[in-house]
Amino acid sequence: MKQHTRRLMPIVFLAFVIAGWLWPITMRGLEPAGIQFSTGELPHRAWYAATLKDGRIPIWNEDDGFGTPELARGRIGVFYPSNLLLYRLFEFRTAYRISLVGHCILAAVFAYLCARGYQLSQRAALLTSVVFAGQGFFIIHAGHQWALTTACWLPLAVLAVHRWFQTCEARWLLLLAATITVQLLAGHFQIAVYTQLVVLAIGIVSAFRMEGTVFHRAKSFIFLATAWIGAIAGAAVQLVPTAELLVRADWRGWDWDFLSSYGIPPLHLGGLFAPTLLQQNPLWRQMAWVPWRSAPTECLMYFGLIPLGLAIWAIPKSRSDRNVRVWSILALLTIALCLGPWLPGYRWLAQFPVFGWFSAPARWSVVFGLFVALLAGWTLDRIECEQFVRWIRRFVIIALIVVGLTIVGITSVARGTPDFAKPVDPQIGFQLLDHGYTRRQIRRRSISPEGEMSAMLTDELKWPAINLGLLLLAVGPWPLLRKRNRLTTLVVIWSAIDLGIAATLLRKVDFESAVPIDERSSLLQQIAGRHVRVAGTTSAVPMAIGMTPLTKSDVPDMQVCWNTGGGIDASAWNISIPSIPNLERWGDFAARLADSPGSLREDEFEFLRLSGVSQIVLGPGMGRPKEDLPLIRRHVVPDLWLSAQILGPGTQHLPEAANEWSTWEFASDVTVSRAWIFPVTDPPVAGTDPRLLRRPPPGRRAMLENATTASVIVDEGEHLQIEGSTVGRSVVVISDLNYPGWSATLSQNGESIPLEIQTAFGNWRAVLVAEPGPFRIDFHYRPRSFVVGGWISLGAVVFGCLCFASLGIRGGKPDSLRSPMDETEKTN
Repeated sequence: MKQHTRRLMPIVFLAFVIAGWLWPITMRGLEPAGIQFSTGELPHRAWYAATLKDGRIPIWNEDDGFGTPELARGRIGVFYPSNLLLYRLFEFRTAYRISLVGHCILAAVFAYLCARGYQLSQRAALLTSVVFAGQGFFIIHAGHQWALTTACWLPLAVLAVHRWFQTCEARWLLLLAATITVQLLAGHFQIAVYTQLVVLAIGIVSAFRMEGTVFHRAKSFIFLATAWIGAIAGAAVQLVPTAELLVRADWRGWDWDFLSSYGIPPLHLGGLFAPTLLQQNPLWRQMAWVPWRSAPTECLMYFGLIPLGLAIWAIPKSRSDRNVRVWSILALLTIALCLGPWLPGYRWLAQFPVFGWFSAPARWSVVFGLFVALLAGWTLDRIECEQFVRWIRRFVIIALIVVGLTIVGITSVARGTPDFAKPVDPQIGFQLLDHGYTRRQIRRRSISPEGEMSAMLTDELKWPAINLGLLLLAVGPWPLLRKRNRLTTLVVIWSAIDLGIAATLLRKVDFESAVPIDERSSLLQQIAGRHVRVAGTTSAVPMAIGMTPLTKSDVPDMQVCWNTGGGIDASAWNISIPSIPNLERWGDFAARLADSPGSLREDEFEFLRLSGVSQIVLGPGMGRPKEDLPLIRRHVVPDLWLSAQILGPGTQHLPEAANEWSTWEFASDVTVSRAWIFPVTDPPVAGTDPRLLRRPPPGRRAMLENATTASVIVDEGEHLQIEGSTVGRSVVVISDLNYPGWSATLSQNGESIPLEIQTAFGNWRAVLVAEPGPFRIDFHYRPRSFVVGGWISLGAVVFGCLCFASLGIRGGKPDSLRSPMDETEKTN
């Protein structure tokens, strides 16, 4: 009993630490808030939870614009095991919070197990887990569930591949395959791909280090490759639909400007010692981030001051330990990759798979963080008390020099920017209000980076200075550091507190009460209750109350974002950086409707009629539609909450009149519908057949004058049913995305026949109804990619279970993989 208790104590300690780090969630019951969470994560999770509770397999999202293959997008991890469980059992906000905290605990526990697998002591393993789970990557991505659901599996994969080559026990291969499978099912594939590269690197090195013949080493590596293939097969239900989408995706914008954005500038590596530097004041944006094509929302390399010092101490000692040598090499490689375009040769490297697939190379920092954590844990096991005291004193001097050089370099670069002496751009006014500046200062344009530089540096260097000072004080002549047990305990606790303070100061997410959105937003209260399509400034927020928003579906224009005079960066974009391209964009219509409705033309409002958008929501300062258009304003209400989610939290400092939102609807004599019936002749008259038109909108051809509407009777995502009546040969158009996997069946005159789905108006679904009279059309979504991927995954899971069951019979290690060392141990 005592032994089981001792094994559980580290997990209890880690759970306690993480509960303290995430105290707004664990102690106050709050939930993440902010632009990207409220306009992206929250609405999609609400839809996902609702579909699971309805008993659906949610592979198609009918509430995302004109519909999208949600499974293929990999955005929310449709088949990720914990998602399937939590979002079915709990209210989606509760499920999100449980998942966030639970996966942070998993990240710590898996890092602990990884360290123990490398034979580190219990306290060293605790330090490893605290550093990995509390690192900067998780701090700045605290509101992004994908970060935790993918990155938490990295240490377990490293443990599995290490133990496989160490023991040749098949159970480690099964664990590796299961880990990679689950990680791929989580979606947002960037971290999963990084994990597989790390596994490959460790596998290659371990194969060369193995004892035995070349044939034995090659066979071990082949078995590793087989496990990787099994993992890909296990995740095929996700990967095959995603591969199908990638073939059809719109790759525009995925150029060098996009892929090279969000690297960590070399001068910013001073953040390893001073995490708050350049991270808090929004004035740094135009001086220290935009010129480097990066942003603090993606770059925070902090792993705790003492752990970083211990990790640096270990690198010169790598000659005495092969594991430390591997960790040191991988740490140096990954920190180099974090630099992105600032790494010589990165442009050439980006031409290869993986490196040229994803933006934000700064996300390599999560891999770097694991090896820093392992190096710190290894040092803690070996450094003596006197060595520790001497090294920490030297390390503090190193830190002061690096931070000083960083300040000199950053200020030199800042002084060379054209905006250094200019008053701040009004575009970041909301951020300045939230940071503590007054409206009078902003209105008088009395704030400039040059004038605020001293105050900025003083404010952001407070915590690093306190941390370094306390560290020097702690390594004084105190008896506390004379015993190893006390020293190791102090290091673990100090690191946990250090990372917890950094998390509190630097999270890029706010927290608010977990209440329904329509109770927070006065505007959404007015329009809730109708399952209709809505367009405008709201981004994806209406999806959380059962509406269908038409949102911007584009990647940020980096030429605009990194223009220092543009006043905007990609952190203000209403979408997070995607891991795969968008499927359709529909030009810039949605963006212009959200940002400048007064510039829209009459034919574009015809497009709204055709697409079934019955409401337009416009935010404060967005103008209004032209007066000659058939639109009626229904509601005008101040909405501080919605303004904060769309425009930024600083809007709460503005008066209610500056936060007025309005809703617009078409006049009662204007028909709006999602399904239309267009009479056609055979052969069709030019300009009358929507199947021959490749681009919306059709207003200039006056096509809707001769069209009638059909009714949507059932819309369950993967099943859509419409009814109507024709007077002759007609084309029925449903303004939903035409995508492989949809089939249609026509029920008319007592018969049911399959119909060919064709494309209309660019990429909507259209079918030909040849006979007159009432009809019903049933659309079903069952893509072959999903079926094939599902069968492959099922086969892989069954095979894995059979292999696992056989381990008890065969002892877990195939005879063909037993190394000479195993035989020696068996003889002894």
